[in-house]
Amino acid sequence: MQNKIKNSKVDVEYLYIILPYIKQFNKYCGLCVRNCTFGVTNDDHHQLLRCKLYCAGRPICPFKCSVIVGNNGGGHIIVTDTTIRHPRGTKISRPIRQPIRSLLKKQFANGASVYRVYQERLQKRTVEERKANNYDSTGKSRNILRKIKSEGITESLLAPDVDQALSKLYGKFQDEVNADGKIKGAIQQISKYPCQIIVFTESSIRLFDTLMKHQNVVLSWDATGSIIQEKQNSRRLLYYELSITLPGIVTEDSIIPITFMISDAHALVNVIHWIELFKYSYSQVNIYISFRLHSISDFLFRCLLVDHFRVLELY
Repeated sequence: MQNKIKNSKVDVEYLYIILPYIKQFNKYCGLCVRNCTFGVTNDDHHQLLRCKLYCAGRPICPFKCSVIVGNNGGGHIIVTDTTIRHPRGTKISRPIRQPIRSLLKKQFANGASVYRVYQERLQKRTVEERKANNYDSTGKSRNILRKIKSEGITESLLAPDVDQALSKLYGKFQDEVNADGKIKGAIQQISKYPCQIIVFTESSIRLFDTLMKHQNVVLSWDATGSIIQEKQNSRRLLYYELSITLPGIVTEDSIIPITFMISDAHALVNVIHWIELFKYSYSQVNIYISFRLHSISDFLFRCLLVDHFRVLELY
């Protein structure tokens, strides 16, 4: 029912096209659309658009006008009530609609905070808007921007349920990443109990094998489990990573992740399972390179035993 309501909202993008022209005559009011018609044609007129606007501060502010745009691009603004009355302490603002809403969502998706966006848009208000308590650019409070940010996050999710979203992401990678290869996709395993996600690709396996042929290669293995989430009433998620680098060859000694695991378990058996899965996939890519991984995995397991018992002392 809620989705139907959201989809039924009238598209008022045209309002943001004509607003700069209306603002030349009324720089104070937060104008909203009362009704609008498109493509009206009679003997004397060929109208592309006709809409009636009112101030968001009604009934205290009685300002009203009509805008008519002809097919030839010409337009008329007919003001039926020129009175503008905004009480002190009362914020005037029309709802933030598309396309402004989409632009704000992109800002939030790129890392902008609600506070920063609110302050930036607050500073851009004109002198007339400040005098008239007009908050069209920000909404009446920061909660408006918080709601828009929340909408953007929800829209970016593959599904509202985490398990369903992971399943869709798994299928998406299977179709898009190396679909015809020996190791398909990027997510190789998902389990719920324990919560565990193992990620690597055929490309990362081949890169790993190529770089391991160099003498100065540095293999980095974080098997201690860095905490990436720790909240009340939710599982603590740990991050494990096997990465590699070539000092002096890769720019700034960049570390290249080969495979990683996210898990809520810190048991030795879970870490061994991750490496064994990587080892098996490694052997599927090329039967000849499995011998090289065998000696490497033996070394990793010895390190794992030392690291695991050391970590047990810390927890």
